[in-house]
Amino acid sequence: MKTYYFYLYILLFSLCALVSSSCTKGTPQDDTLIEQVKVLNDENSALSARIIIELTRSDVVSLRYRIKGSEENWKIVSAEKSLFKHRIPLLHLLENTVYEFDVLINGKSVSGLRNFTTAKIPQWVKDFYNSNDEGIVNQSEGYFLFSNMTSPSCTYVLDHRGQLVWYRVGPNVVKSVHMTADHAILMIEDENKTNYADGNIVLKCNLAGDTLFYGKVGNKGFDQMVHHDLKQNNAGNYVLITNTFKDGRIWDGLVQWSSSGSKIWEWNTSEFETYFPSSFEGQPWVNSVFIDQDDHYLISLRAIHQIWKVHSKSGEVIWRLGENGDLVMDRSSEFVLQHYAHRNHKGDIMLFDNGHTKRPYSRILAFEIDERLKVAKTKIVVNVPSTYYSPIMGSVILMKDNSLLVTSSTTGTFMKLDLTGKLLWKKKVNGMLYRVEYLDVFNGMLGNF
Repeated sequence: MKTYYFYLYILLFSLCALVSSSCTKGTPQDDTLIEQVKVLNDENSALSARIIIELTRSDVVSLRYRIKGSEENWKIVSAEKSLFKHRIPLLHLLENTVYEFDVLINGKSVSGLRNFTTAKIPQWVKDFYNSNDEGIVNQSEGYFLFSNMTSPSCTYVLDHRGQLVWYRVGPNVVKSVHMTADHAILMIEDENKTNYADGNIVLKCNLAGDTLFYGKVGNKGFDQMVHHDLKQNNAGNYVLITNTFKDGRIWDGLVQWSSSGSKIWEWNTSEFETYFPSSFEGQPWVNSVFIDQDDHYLISLRAIHQIWKVHSKSGEVIWRLGENGDLVMDRSSEFVLQHYAHRNHKGDIMLFDNGHTKRPYSRILAFEIDERLKVAKTKIVVNVPSTYYSPIMGSVILMKDNSLLVTSSTTGTFMKLDLTGKLLWKKKVNGMLYRVEYLDVFNGMLGNF
């Protein structure tokens, strides 16, 4: 009988233990375990990192981090989806610094505190742009995006104080760089070291360094070199400047690719030869493309001193601004060898008027366009200080405070001017700049983690 009670006791104890175990597991999320955590950070982008988190089951995670040993508040980055594998981006890091972090599920740590040390920024990256040099002052917000023009390349983002907050080193020359609406970096690269602004690679990457798009001459619809500029439209398609040989000449054009790289539209200046002077035998040198408010294209044709608006479906040239164009304009506002034609935040067409040897200074111009009456009214004329005359390249952006962010490419200087041309501040780099783009925000909106 004693043996019977002994085994009954063991059975009841086991059942209680099983019930107790099932109760303490709690919600299914508490049962999630870390399979692997990996940190990606190196000198090619020391100020950002990717934390790769692999789980034993799909779940939503957060990650908190801070400088190790500091008293600062934790910074938290959260994923949006329940996944087995997450790639969490960390931005605004410092170089050569130890950080501590842990992975959270339902607000509870599931990884324990872990450490990593960021890489050092290569000296040559600092040599091109020195954050400690005087320059940007009284700038309360915003960021600045630009790239050097050498191989290896470096793309830089500065904050409103002029401090380097992000950079990316690559093996190829960057011919043009732009930030897209989804906070990714879109660029033309050239691995062949060709002259001028031609490139054979189009790359889109997020700020954590993940490649979102890669196209190379010879792949899908990429059947010709691209140059100078590129954009991504509201449909997610890429719009780029191309050039082709026809009748022994180089003609510039536009191409539109789908988000997967398939060609879906093409246009070429050779179809509008009557718009060029009869004596013209060179390349039009389209050097910028801008997607206008109505989704049509604004392009700058440097060699004939004109800005065209091109219908994005039919390819019709809607109007031509500039010397011998079809818009009525003040002759004193005609521009030469211009760059970076775009519509500014006030709705006017703005450009960098380079100038030439007969007029050795650059200007900033803006025009109000009446498309129905075919009239261009001059709204802004600002002379860039003669010291910063740039006969090639260059850019301008009208800031929210109605000042001008101007890039003097050949002097390697970007600066802020008021509308009288007064220099408010300037920042010089150790080399030439193609253009500097102003960013309202720079954050971690990197798409799906």
